[in-house]
Formats: sequence, structure tokens, C-alpha cells
Amino acid sequence: MKDKVQFLGIRSDIPWLLSQADMFVLSSDYEGFGLVVAEAMAAGVPVIATAVAGVTEILEDGKAGILVPPKDKDALARAIVELACDEKKRAELSEYGRKVVKERFDIRNTVKQYEKLYLSLLEKQTKWR
Repeated sequence: MKDKVQFLGIRSDIPWLLSQADMFVLSSDYEGFGLVVAEAMAAGVPVIATAVAGVTEILEDGKAGILVPPKDKDALARAIVELACDEKKRAELSEYGRKVVKERFDIRNTVKQYEKLYLSLLEKQTKWR
């Protein structure tokens, strides 16, 4: 079994590990946000995941990755085989996934959005006075 599965322990090189994968598969029944999906996308790895809350938003209802119904092992297996056989699709999902993460989850963009929100609230407050 050691040649099939390795438990690597605590790691600090997760982006590099993810970038070595051909695809990332998440078969959860529940995800609060799907941070690991965003991390895989940021590493340029195409994603296949179950269509559960948190994940569908990140994968834009299947536009940024392949979604399959939860608890449907046959659909999951088909998606894995199809993506493994389609180099073009893997490249497209990889590129689009990186773009989505950069636009929506980059800390600089998040800071800009908060700044915009605070300035608009400040502007409204001064109008009320």
C-alpha cells in the first residue's frame, strides 16, 4: 500500500504539491466554502467536485470546473475519465480557474472592495449630516 498512498504529515508546500497534480477531485457531501477548491484552482489544477454549497459558487456552476451530483460515484468516475482523456479541457479549466481565483479571491482585490465599501458608507454618512 505504501506505493499507492502516502500520508505526508504537516506540509508548508501545498501550492507546489497541488501544481504537480493532473486534476483535483473533491467528493464532499458538504463544504462550507470550498477553500481547497480555490487553492487547487490557484495552483492551476483543473477541478472536478460534487455540486454542494460553497463549491458551486467557486466553480461558477460548472464554468470553472466540472460539477457532479453528490453521492453519484458513477458520474464522478465518468468525469474523471473524461477529463483525464481531454488535455484541451484540462488546460481550459486550469487557465480559467486561475483567472477566477485571481479576480475573486486575491487579497489585493479584497482590500480594494472593502475600501470601496467603506468610502461609499462614509460618503453616505456625510450626506446624512
